[in-house]
Amino acid sequence: MRVIFERSEQGIRVTGFEYESKYSLKFEQYHLEQWYKFRDGSIESQEVLQHAVVDQLLPGVAERFRAMVDDRGKALEQSMKDKGLTFDEII
Repeated sequence: MRVIFERSEQGIRVTGFEYESKYSLKFEQYHLEQWYKFRDGSIESQEVLQHAVVDQLLPGVAERFRAMVDDRGKALEQSMKDKGLTFDEII
């Protein structure tokens, strides 16, 4: 798998990959990742992937990152409570 492009949009790092005429996209933000994989022939060129596909996916990706951050925070908070630990209140 090789990197064919990298770009940053709305604080989200986007990396495009190509392997045997198949494409993948990795979106990264807040130490979280989302991947999209495309079969042979479903994307006609890396330019289409880099611009049209990324631009179409970005709003949903950003929304899911916000939800993922919330879920992670809730899980960590619950884990701390289960262990009898709490975070100090910062004023």
